[in-house]
Amino acid sequence: IAIIPNGVDCHPELSRRLIANRAKRRDLGKRKVLFLGRLHQKKGLIHLIKAWSTLSVELRSNWELDIVGWDDGDFEPMLRRAIAEHGVADSVNIKGPAFGEQKSQTFADSDVFILPSYSEGLPMAVLEAWSFGIPTIITPDCNLPIGIRECASLEVLARPEEIFSGLHQMLTMPAAERARMGSRGLDLVCEKFAWDSVATELIGCYSWLMDGGVAPSCVLFE
Repeated sequence: IAIIPNGVDCHPELSRRLIANRAKRRDLGKRKVLFLGRLHQKKGLIHLIKAWSTLSVELRSNWELDIVGWDDGDFEPMLRRAIAEHGVADSVNIKGPAFGEQKSQTFADSDVFILPSYSEGLPMAVLEAWSFGIPTIITPDCNLPIGIRECASLEVLARPEEIFSGLHQMLTMPAAERARMGSRGLDLVCEKFAWDSVATELIGCYSWLMDGGVAPSCVLFE
C-alpha cells in the first residue's frame, strides 16, 4: 500500500505577509473564524453553533464565525434554526459556497480555521488553511495528527464542550502565538503537501514499481 497525500498550492511569500498582517492589525473590524466545506451533519456544525453560543458576549463582540460552503442534503435550514435558537445571528454568517479567487480571498481574510468534523478522509480545507498560514482547530476524525504534533493545530473532540474549549483557547491567545501556529502550518504544508513533494513521492513509487530496488518510504507492507 502506498500512502501519498493530496496536494495543494503553496504560496509562502504571500502567506508570510498575511501572517504578519494578522499579528499586527488592531481595530480593523472583527477577526474571523472560518469554516469552509459542505454543509452536512457530519461536519459538526450544530455542535459548533452550540459551542460558539457559550463564548462570552465580550469575546464574540470581537470575533465572527463565517460558514462557507454548499448545502448538502437540505442541511442549511437546520443550521439556520440552530443559529437563531442559540441567539448568535449577530456573529455567525452563512455565506454560501466560494470557489477560485473568492475562496482564496476568504482564506486570506480569516484569522482561524475550524473543522469540528465527525468523519474525514484527508480534509483539503485544512491543508488549504495551512497554506494561507492560518492556525486551525481540528478533531481526531480529520486524520491529520501531524498538525497536532507540529503545533499547527489545536485538537478537540466533536462535542460542544470540547469545541468551546478549543475556541476559547485559540481566540484568547495572543495574536503573536496564533501567528506562530500559522507559520508552523505553512511550513508543514509546504514540506509535506505541496505539489512538488507529492509529485516526488508519486515518481518514486512508480519508479520502484518499474525498476525495483528499495521501496520508497510511502510504501507500507503488511
